[in-house]
Order: sequence, then C-alpha cells, then structure tokens
Amino acid sequence: MKSSQATSSDEAASFPANESKRTHQRWLGYVFVLLSCLCVSFAGILLKGSTGATKTHMILLRCIMQYILLVPVLTYRKTNVLGSDIKTFLCLVGRGLFGSLASVFFYLSLDTLTFGNALAIFYTSPAMIGILACICLKETCNVLRIILTIVIFVGLMFVVQPPFIFGGTSEDTDAKGAQLEGCMMSLTAAVLQSLVYVILRKLGPGIHYSQSLFYYSNIGCVVVIVQLKISGESLIPCRHHLLILSGSALLLLLGQIFETLALQRERAGPIASVSTFQLVLAFILEYLILGVTPSLYSCIGAALILIATVAQTLEATYKSTKCCFK
Repeated sequence: MKSSQATSSDEAASFPANESKRTHQRWLGYVFVLLSCLCVSFAGILLKGSTGATKTHMILLRCIMQYILLVPVLTYRKTNVLGSDIKTFLCLVGRGLFGSLASVFFYLSLDTLTFGNALAIFYTSPAMIGILACICLKETCNVLRIILTIVIFVGLMFVVQPPFIFGGTSEDTDAKGAQLEGCMMSLTAAVLQSLVYVILRKLGPGIHYSQSLFYYSNIGCVVVIVQLKISGESLIPCRHHLLILSGSALLLLLGQIFETLALQRERAGPIASVSTFQLVLAFILEYLILGVTPSLYSCIGAALILIATVAQTLEATYKSTKCCFK
C-alpha cells in the first residue's frame, strides 16, 4: 500500500517537470522558426542587393553544401536512396526536380521584382496546395478553404497590379511588362513548390528528410548547370561575387536547419503560422537595408495573402487536432 502511494506521489511530482519541459521545448521551437525566417530573409536581401551576381549560382553552392552535409547522414543511417519501389523513386525524383526548378524561378524573379513582392507571390502556394490536393489526392475542400483561396488570389492581384485592372500610362505599362515577367516566374515557383508539398504528402512519413534533400541536391545541381549553360553564364561565379553567393547559400542552409529543429519541438501548424512572419520581415529589411519603400497596393496584397495563409494553417491545425481527440 505504501509502495503504491509512493509511486503515485512520484508520478505527481514528475508531471509538472514534464509539462514544464514540454513548454520549454515549444518556446524553443518558436525561437528556431524565427531564426529560420531571419536567415532566409537576410539571404534574399543579400542576393537582391548584389548587382551583377547570377543568383542561380547561389542555388548551385547551396546544393553542393547540402550534399556534403547529407552524405554522412545517409551513410550512418544506411539509407537506400533509391526508395523501396519504382513509385517512391519517381516521387523522389519529382520532388527534387520540382523543388530545384521552384528555387531557380524564384531567384530569377528577383532580377525584376523586389524581394518582398516576389515572396508575397510565392506565398500563394498554400492556395495552390489546396487546389492540387483536391485534384491529385482527392482531399475535400470546404467553404472556408474556398473563401481563403479567393482572398489569396485577390491579394495576388494587388501585388502584381496588372495594367488591365489598375490602369496606368503607356510608360507605366512598359515598366510593368518587365515586372509581369518576374511575377510569372515567382508564380511558377509557387506552383512548383505546391507540387513538392503534394508529393511529400503522397510519400508520407516513411521517407526520411535526408532522402528528399539528397534528390534536391543532386537534381538541383543538374538543373542549375543546364540553366547556366542555356543563359550563356559561366559555371564558376566571379571571385568578388563568390563571398556574397556563398553567404546567401549558407544562410539558406541554416534557415532549413533551424526550421527542421523547430518542427522537432512543435507541431507543423503553429510553426507554419509563425513562419509567415518572414513576409513581414522581408518588407521591413528591404526598407531598412536597401531603402525600397513598398507601394500601398503591395502592402494591401501582402496583408491579404498573409492573413489568408495564416487562417488556412490554423484551420488545418484545428481539423487535425479535432481528429486526434476523436
């Protein structure tokens, strides 16, 4: 009897300690995701501020760094990088191809767009994910999801500001022609990134993250080399650009590491909601460092995209939590 009472008291005493540790881990997860946002935003600002540097060189350097870090992990885990079957292999190849193409299109869009606007357009990917998940994975789409998707596309119109809706002089139309090309690149990147998420959802938790990133690193190198050859650029960047490109690649890699650490300590829903702070951070840093003042339409569009994206994340988190408690 005394023994059972002692056990109960020990469990009661350990419960607050466990709860305190769990709370500490959650706060640490939020700190890590904020650090990830900071790293990714600084990498984008650094690239945007560099003149003459070919931005896709940064992706090549990042893929090489990532590959060097992944090889020991894959060797230690004795991972079969080919996957368990041909379907898994093709999905992994698709993940690497679409992910690397998304990165190339996004960073090419920085040649004609501000970093804040490019990121705002790229953040329409949750709406694309919802549409593609309904088509490819036969997932249900409720009324709230449809309304939030419409809000995201309205925000996209404010960011892109097409002349046939917002009007303008012939000079404005000519200037916006180049911007429209950048918008299409960033939007293409958003669609490709949505395909990556759908593929990862299709693969499920059975695939370790190192396998997915391994294919991104290898196929990314091939994609960037082909792109550089087509554009006539040198495979080796200029020496005075190498430091900037390497710094951006390292910051992006650190951002990915911090995001992984955050997801290990907190659920994906809250982490995804906090990570949308990167959009606000991009506008602030671009104004403070590069002196670029966003237009009123860009701010309205980014705000609509941000609110709708956070609402979609919270709605998905609520649904998954509700299913867990059933």
